[in-house]
Amino acid sequence: MTSNQSENESNNAPRRAEGDARGSRLAGKLPEHLRAPEGVPQDVHEINLLLTAMLMGAQATYFWLNTKRPNVDAARRSSMRLHKQQIKLNALFNAIADQQPDRLDRR
Repeated sequence: MTSNQSENESNNAPRRAEGDARGSRLAGKLPEHLRAPEGVPQDVHEINLLLTAMLMGAQATYFWLNTKRPNVDAARRSSMRLHKQQIKLNALFNAIADQQPDRLDRR
């Protein structure tokens, strides 16, 4: 990936993440194994999925850097995935806050 592609990817990531956060609310688009268990709100389930993915990504990054021969490229890819997941999580929180402005104080 060139630095230009990387820059474009970073610039478009927040917009894409907002669309992903809104689009994933449509349970029909989610595979069965990613749908919220019965009784668990979809937003809570999506947050849990992202946090779990981020934890696994942090562990992977640590693994790639903490070997006898550190794999910086793999750590960089893992780190970029973490960044994208953080953007998605932020977009999800913003979407929830936009739906419930009276319950959240957004100063």
